[in-house]
Parts: sequence; structure tokens; C-alpha cells
Amino acid sequence: MMSKEKFLKAAFNNAVNQVDISRVAPELNETIIRTGIQAYADIKGVSCTKDEIDQTIANGLAVLKSAGEDYRYQDWSMLR
Repeated sequence: MMSKEKFLKAAFNNAVNQVDISRVAPELNETIIRTGIQAYADIKGVSCTKDEIDQTIANGLAVLKSAGEDYRYQDWSMLR
């Protein structure tokens, strides 16, 4: 059995892979991801609290942001 933390990470990954959030207005990202996580949890028969989902979204978006910052540096350095 998967831990709740791992399940929520998998649900987050599934949600961001369903919709390319980089092509959506940033103010809609959390709503889109929250809906995706809840749908994934419903399909798998797992209940999650709003707080668990909100924390997962905050952590996941922070990871994506830091990954994007690294990419921008690599892109900048390759163009020099």
C-alpha cells in the first residue's frame, strides 16, 4: 500500500500531466490541479482533506518553480 504522501504526489503528477498548466492563466493553476487531484483520489477510492490537497499543491508548484528556474539558467547559458 502506498503512503498518503506518495499517493498525493502521484495525484499531483497525474493532474499536471492531464493539463499543461504552463499554457493556462496562472490564477487557474491551483483550481485545475485541485480538481485533478480530487478526481484521481475519487477514481482510486482514497479520501483526502482540503488541507492535504492544498499542501500537496503548494509543495508541487514550488518544485516545478525551482525546476523552471534551473532551466531558465541553462537556456540563458546555452544562448551565450
